[in-house]
Amino acid sequence: PVIVFASAFLTFMVMPFADDLVIGAQTFRMQGLPIDLGILWFLAFAGLSVYGIMIGGWASNNKYSLLGSMRSAAQVISYEAAMGLSLVSILITYGSVDLVKIVNVQGQTIWGVLPAWGIVLQPIAGLIFIVTTFAEANRTPFDIAEGESEIVGGFHTEYSAMRFGLFFVGEYVAMSASSALIVTLFFSCYHLPYFSPPT
Repeated sequence: PVIVFASAFLTFMVMPFADDLVIGAQTFRMQGLPIDLGILWFLAFAGLSVYGIMIGGWASNNKYSLLGSMRSAAQVISYEAAMGLSLVSILITYGSVDLVKIVNVQGQTIWGVLPAWGIVLQPIAGLIFIVTTFAEANRTPFDIAEGESEIVGGFHTEYSAMRFGLFFVGEYVAMSASSALIVTLFFSCYHLPYFSPPT
């Protein structure tokens, strides 16, 4: 459970929360971890959750939990391929993996009329990315890991108390991080359309 929670929680470190803060001659980036590899950091830690799911199902010593963990891991891995390909089109469009640079480009307009948002420039990639993040977070209709036909809860069947809580908090943190990445990549994060930030 700790692997699932930590891998989901660490994805928030690269999300830009606001524009750069300038105090005197110093500029501070409003990120937990101000690095230039924002999307790669997100994908790396989103992929680590598969280990927590597989180990959690195997450690339960229950064949139904193991089957649920295998289903969930197969779903996460298969949808990560489509998610990565949709991100490639965003990276080609904006020419950077740095989330702050991507957001700053989205603050501009195209032909002076349309905002340069990712959903405007790459609508199919936006749709694919939103669907794959639903699948990554085990949201309906992608909740096949629950295994209703077996009347079990999937890979977390044998867990209770805080271990069960870590699994579910990790799932909701991953959902929140994915939502933050959707807003950052496709809806210009903290920029409003047609309003340039003060310089």
